[in-house]
Amino acid sequence: MRWFAPSKPPSPHFTWSEVIGNSGYSRVPLGPTPIGLGRIVLTPRLNARRHAASLERLRSAVNEARRANGLAPTGLHVISWARSYEHNKSVGGASNSQHLYFQATDISVQEIDRLCPWKGGRGTFDQLLEVVFAHGGVGLYQAGNRHCDSRGTRARWTHQ
Repeated sequence: MRWFAPSKPPSPHFTWSEVIGNSGYSRVPLGPTPIGLGRIVLTPRLNARRHAASLERLRSAVNEARRANGLAPTGLHVISWARSYEHNKSVGGASNSQHLYFQATDISVQEIDRLCPWKGGRGTFDQLLEVVFAHGGVGLYQAGNRHCDSRGTRARWTHQ
């Protein structure tokens, strides 16, 4: 199978290296890609670009909140984005995780505290997640990390 490197990043502030960092992929798949259990993701790059657009909206909203609190704009860093089937299985991900489809990210609680260091900052961040990912998934994990995805339908959960 032939492979073509992406000609441009997924969005102005996110890179393909961020998409596949901690993913189990050595490069960004171009087209239909097996994701285990007989399933495939048809458009991994398009899915990543769509999710990146949502992350751009989140980044912008976070920076508006930072400005309102007297802080300079900053970037948004993710723990993980895409995952290969093997990597998803090794980290205990859901069998139909949106990470497999290149449309989910996890954000550490330390990153949230860096982005929103004021009293109630985590609550502010969670409110922004709710708005930006109103038609996607938002999860809160026991360690305080957040999950957000662009699945197209609302899903919410907490793991304690």
